[in-house]
Amino acid sequence: MRKRIISAVVLALSGVVVLTLLNVNFLVRRNKDYLIGQVEQVLGRKITVDKIEVTLIPVGVRWVNFAMADDPTFSADAFLRAKDLKVDFSFYPC
Repeated sequence: MRKRIISAVVLALSGVVVLTLLNVNFLVRRNKDYLIGQVEQVLGRKITVDKIEVTLIPVGVRWVNFAMADDPTFSADAFLRAKDLKVDFSFYPC
């Protein structure tokens, strides 16, 4: 009886984890403007992105049509521009 309860709890928790991982991109798409605003605040530069996706293997972020503005005192053009920019996160030092 105890093994059945434990297996049911493990199965339910793994189901919740799988659903959460599958819905991460949906949450990112819904909060794209907020996320871009946070990145702009950290970097201190204007950023434009058409699409943001989360990658699970390896853990990272993919930005489509990424552009970061240059400091206005130097140039009005983009400082950095990429059609497809992928940033992978590493939990252990290389």
